[in-house]
Amino acid sequence: MLHKRVLIAELQAHSGECSLAGWVKEINPQGFMLWDMTGEMMICCNSDQLEIRDVVAVEVSLEEEAEEPRLSLIATRLEVLNTSTRAVKGSYVNNEYTYLKFFEHKNIRLAKKINEMEQQIRQFLCGRYFIETRNPLLWTSVQEYGFNEFKVYNVLSRQFEHTLLQSPNILNLLNNIGGLERIFQFHPCFRLSEESAEVKTDALVEFTQLAINCDFCTNEEGKALIEEMLRHLCLQCFDVEISTPFPVLDYKESMRLYGSDKPDFRYREFLQPKYTEFSLDSSNTYKTLIIPYSLPETVLQFIAGRAEKLAVSGYSILRIAENRLSHRNGRTLDLAQFKTFFEGITQVDTGEILLMEGSEPLVSAFFSSILRSLNRGRPTEKYSFCWIENYPYIEAGTPGQEPLEGIGQNIFTKRLGQESKGIDLILNGVEIASGSEKEYRVKEFLQSLELLQVSEEHYTYYLDALKSGSPPVFTIGIGWERLLWKLMDTQELQDVMIFPKDQNGQSYLFRNDGAVAYDEANA
Repeated sequence: MLHKRVLIAELQAHSGECSLAGWVKEINPQGFMLWDMTGEMMICCNSDQLEIRDVVAVEVSLEEEAEEPRLSLIATRLEVLNTSTRAVKGSYVNNEYTYLKFFEHKNIRLAKKINEMEQQIRQFLCGRYFIETRNPLLWTSVQEYGFNEFKVYNVLSRQFEHTLLQSPNILNLLNNIGGLERIFQFHPCFRLSEESAEVKTDALVEFTQLAINCDFCTNEEGKALIEEMLRHLCLQCFDVEISTPFPVLDYKESMRLYGSDKPDFRYREFLQPKYTEFSLDSSNTYKTLIIPYSLPETVLQFIAGRAEKLAVSGYSILRIAENRLSHRNGRTLDLAQFKTFFEGITQVDTGEILLMEGSEPLVSAFFSSILRSLNRGRPTEKYSFCWIENYPYIEAGTPGQEPLEGIGQNIFTKRLGQESKGIDLILNGVEIASGSEKEYRVKEFLQSLELLQVSEEHYTYYLDALKSGSPPVFTIGIGWERLLWKLMDTQELQDVMIFPKDQNGQSYLFRNDGAVAYDEANA
């Protein structure tokens, strides 16, 4: 290029000779559409030898600064810097060309928005005496969220010497003990999908955690800090005012009313309890959706038709009117038995009740689609947050639980009787954060290890640190990709990631290359 390269977005402020560079996006008889990360510009020239995504440099002459946006430019010189020999057309998302999704400017804008959000987080926290830290990726085994950890093999020593951490908690807690009272970081985390038997569409093997630690801070003070931070983020980046403080729901109450510890509070009036009908020789468990008003018959018939296609085992639609239950469609239930259950849940005296058996994710997705349809056109909060607290402290050997499999808290969480001090933050029905006050006394931490049947030999260095004067501390880990997904309202979680992976941790980029098996004998 003879002249300094100018971005397309900078053209308005330039005059005279300059160079443009980028990719060929479209070709037509008059020339081609030049693309760079800031915009597109029609270049008039001979384009007979060009192909889509050829890399080119163009010399142009700008007579004077333009008051109106330039629609096209005449090339005085064209140089092909590289040619594209592989056809890549159509959508670039969720296939082997994931990196090419940025050839669409909407994805460039998304990446810029993510960067803006990170800067707003830094501005907010650093303005409150927090320090952004960098932690190592390689560490020793911690088993914070279960026995299944990523091990890193050293080919020189022929040993699995390191572990990729499930979270940066232990490193941050050591920093807190050392005197870094307020810290945060955007830290990579690694969790094997086998840890949870629940089918999840929002689980990632590798993800980013916005980890925030604050000494001498209680759960209540920590919640207030996070609410203020999210309020700042939503206002600055999305011009959306959210209400604080966020609603708080007890874990047991959430399970009783919504059949889940991840209720979508945009639709909080639509209860979704789980109901089990017992008979002499069997029982059937249903996920229930209570609609607190009557629906037109055409809508009920549509729901029934969809339910017949989706239900794995069966469904039933009931109506309540003037406190009287009646069967409308699907499987016939014991109405007397259901009424006793229903009256213990709600005082609704008019409405429709949908009960479905089947896969939990499938039924939940179906109910969500119904709620979106019923609330279309009605004023609904764009972002609806709520806290879930008072989780049961699940000990190793608890009936139905394998040791350290599916525990409701990480190993450092402070206990309070049979419950933990753990709290979760839910946004639009998705868990985006988990936090708690942490055990900071040696005796209590050793008791936690014993309850969870974890050997203290993994924590000798941490126990030594606790003995050196450990302060009370609040920590919270925000799933950064999940927060982006919900705030930016993208269709899939992977849409906010540059190199997305599937639920097994496989990259779409090299999924056809074949996995290389580890062979210790030939290592």
